[in-house]
Amino acid sequence: MIYKNIFLSFFLLGLCLIGFSCKKFFTEKGKELTEQPLARVNEIFLYPSDIAGMGSGNTRQDSIKIVNGYILDWVQRNLIIDKAEKNLPKELLDIDKKVDNYRQSLIIYNYESELIAQKLNTSIAKEEKQKYYNQFTASFICEDDIFNLQYIVLSPNTPNIDNWTRLFKSNIQEDQVQLRSLCKISSSRYEIEKNKWYTRGEILKTLEVPIELLDKLGKNGEVIKYNNGASVILIKKLELKAVGEIAPYDRVEADINQILLTKNKTIILDQIYKEIYNEGAEKKQFEILTNTKN
Repeated sequence: MIYKNIFLSFFLLGLCLIGFSCKKFFTEKGKELTEQPLARVNEIFLYPSDIAGMGSGNTRQDSIKIVNGYILDWVQRNLIIDKAEKNLPKELLDIDKKVDNYRQSLIIYNYESELIAQKLNTSIAKEEKQKYYNQFTASFICEDDIFNLQYIVLSPNTPNIDNWTRLFKSNIQEDQVQLRSLCKISSSRYEIEKNKWYTRGEILKTLEVPIELLDKLGKNGEVIKYNNGASVILIKKLELKAVGEIAPYDRVEADINQILLTKNKTIILDQIYKEIYNEGAEKKQFEILTNTKN
C-alpha cells in the first residue's frame, strides 16, 4: 500500500513540477494546504516542498529511486518516533531541556574559545617552565624507563660506516660538526641532539628494532650497530632514567607547557567571568530572589 501511495504521490509531484495548478487540500484538522502530501504518518505529512531539489543532477530513474527511498525512510523514522514517544518514560522524553542545555554549553564554549584566542599568550617563557619544574620536581616521576638516545639511520651501501661510528662516538667539536654535515647529506633519518628522551615503546616505534636490542645498550656513550637488511642503524645511549626516578626537564617540558597554558586559560576566564558578573550587577541585569542567608 505504501508503494502505491508513493507512486501516486510522485506522479502528482511531477504534475506540479511541469506547471499544473495545485488544488487545495485539507488535513483532518482542517488546515488548508496548497500541496498534495507525499506520505502521512498519523497527523504528520511529508510534502513536495520538503524534498525540493532532491535527486537533481541524476537521471530520471535514479531521481525516482532517491525520492522513493527518502519517503520510505521518512515513514519508518516517524513510525519509530511515534512508538518511542508512546513508550518511553517521561524523563527520557524531555528532549527540549537537553537540547537547550547543549545549546547553552555550546554558546559558552564558543565564546570562551574566542576569548582565549584573543587574550591567551601561547608562548611560555623557558624560565617560567623551568621554575615550575624546579618547584614541582617530585611530581615528574618516570612511569617507564626512558633513554636519552641519539641515532643515525643509513643505507647498507653507505661507504665507510666505521668512520661514521668513530665520528658518532667522538665528543670532539670538529668531529661533531663533520658528523652533522654527513647526516644532512647521507642519512635518511637521524637525531643527534642531546636532549631527546624515549621510552622503550617509542624507541621500537621510531627505529623498528627488536626489543632485545635495548638490553644491549651498554655504557653511556657507547655506540651499537644494527643491520635489518634495509638499513644500518647506529644508536648511542647517553643516559637512562629508570622507573621511579625523577624525569629530566627535557622529557617533561611539553607537559609543563600545557599545564601552564591551562592555568593561564583558567586565570583569564575567571577574570572575565568576574567582570561580566560585576557589570551585570552594576546594570541591575539580575536579581537573586531567594534568601540564602543562614
